[in-house]
Amino acid sequence: MSISKAFSKLVLLVLRSLFLYGFTDARRGSTILHLVFAVLSLYIVVHSPLASIPIFSMLIAFYMVFGIGSSLLYSALVSSIPATWMGLTNLLYTWINRGIILLTPFLDVFIRAEIGSIIVFSLMQNINIAELCYLSYRISKTFSLAIGYFWRISSQILKESSEMLYVHGLKGESSWKTLAMLFVRGDEIVDQFTEGVYLKQFSYMPKPIYSRKTVLVQLLMAISVLVIAFLF
Repeated sequence: MSISKAFSKLVLLVLRSLFLYGFTDARRGSTILHLVFAVLSLYIVVHSPLASIPIFSMLIAFYMVFGIGSSLLYSALVSSIPATWMGLTNLLYTWINRGIILLTPFLDVFIRAEIGSIIVFSLMQNINIAELCYLSYRISKTFSLAIGYFWRISSQILKESSEMLYVHGLKGESSWKTLAMLFVRGDEIVDQFTEGVYLKQFSYMPKPIYSRKTVLVQLLMAISVLVIAFLF
């Protein structure tokens, strides 16, 4: 497999892990509550791999409740790449210093890196864009517009990058040539979106969109992880 094809599959995994679903109920919660859950969860996972089990169980339940389980699967696949590398590095370090190969150092780092990455992905996947645009509008209309369109442009660029990498891999094109064309295409996409939203700025008035069910679930998750933090 060529380098371009390999990168195409990796970009496709990232695209699906972040943008597989649209504005689902999972995205209609409170970004602040999910941020609190993520920060506390990361603190717990870093300090206690054992405590990551109930946190991961909560994440699985969250994804299943809102029917977005495929996002969790793709997140786990993407996260496993750096997690495996970090685990193997720690295993090699242990072998060099102690002269023995133990599975425990690998699992200790792998579990924390894997679940920690999934927690970060869960935050990015379930950001309430409508809420962020509404809150940032109080600061700057331009900044508020930029948030929404940055999220939209990101998905488009990732999609086209995956397709371009795959096609160039089939043609046997140089990776550097593909990279240069990706930058050019990225500029074109940004210019197109900029032109398309020029008139939008004059009537732009974002409104927050919430789901009581999602906010309640996020509140329960935040309280639960707070309890776990005290217990561990």
